[in-house]
Amino acid sequence: MRVAEAFEDVASSLAQLVPDKIITLKAPQAMSARVEQLISRKKNELITPEEITELEQFWRSTYLLA
Repeated sequence: MRVAEAFEDVASSLAQLVPDKIITLKAPQAMSARVEQLISRKKNELITPEEITELEQFWRSTYLLA
């Protein structure tokens, strides 16, 4: 799942929810799996520059929701 797709999923979900439901949001499974994969690759020093950028974009997205 690309970062842009993840943002679209989040935006669609937020637009449809009342404030009380927003606090129960969880990342889509595909997004969570990709972040875990990127973190593992980083820990094992196998991550590419493109993947570092992707991981940083995921981290930035968490600040938007925090």
